[in-house]
Amino acid sequence: IMALPWWAGHKIEFAMRAPVANENAAEAAVGKAETQKTHAGGVISAGFPYNSFPVSPERDTPHLIGPSLFQKNLSAQSALVVDTESNVALYKKNIDEVRPIGSITKLITVLTVLDTHPDWNKEITIINEDGFQGPTVLKIGDKVSVADLFHIGLIASANNAINALVRSTGLTRVEFADRMNKKAEELGLLSSRFVEPTGLDKGNQSTASDIARLLRLALLQNDIQSITSMSSYKFRTRNTNIMHTVKSTDMLLSGQADVGSAIARVVGGKTGFIDEAGYCFAMEVEGKNKKHI
Repeated sequence: IMALPWWAGHKIEFAMRAPVANENAAEAAVGKAETQKTHAGGVISAGFPYNSFPVSPERDTPHLIGPSLFQKNLSAQSALVVDTESNVALYKKNIDEVRPIGSITKLITVLTVLDTHPDWNKEITIINEDGFQGPTVLKIGDKVSVADLFHIGLIASANNAINALVRSTGLTRVEFADRMNKKAEELGLLSSRFVEPTGLDKGNQSTASDIARLLRLALLQNDIQSITSMSSYKFRTRNTNIMHTVKSTDMLLSGQADVGSAIARVVGGKTGFIDEAGYCFAMEVEGKNKKHI
């Protein structure tokens, strides 16, 4: 699933212009009829409401430059690219197909944690039950703050940090998963289902449409937006007083991806991977013209 464009290696550019405010210009919705309906010149698709104006260089609307090249280079099975100002969908591919999403799950996890009003300075000790699968930064016995767990879980996508963060809420994993699903329903993620907080389980599933909505709402939270735009994070384990540095799993932030001059700033995003999902990516970026997709 790719909720927003993965430009690495493609140097694809997008033209983002003001949309034509013409309700009659809406084209037919693409996708499952039972999850979509037209309204005021736009479309509601499972989770993300986007305008479906015809887009082309001839019209004064946001449009994709070089769509055939973009489609040729795109390996994602599902993808949605949206101009955030107008909600015009610049590109759509299988946006309502339900798939595993890997660590993009962590976005709904941290939103659910925020609802518990965490004590950011609270000290948590890493234990064996926090697990060892996937990226692990912390070792058993390490003592860190809840704020550190929040950063490490999002930036390094460390699964044991996320499990410890969930444990800090006082909820059991079953109770927390239940709250994740209630949060998803509250946010209008109609095609999403979650069974645990890390994304390791293939039972965590969603659609490109839902993920685009989830990302947009998550980035409205200042804590999440600022953290997911960081290339690295330094923290000190309280039991050893040793300073550690973790790097973002997002290659656009770490400078490992060649995107040419297309992106001026990464607003925020999240990566994900498990075998059943493949590589997943959700991102909001700002172009040189200050427009966002």
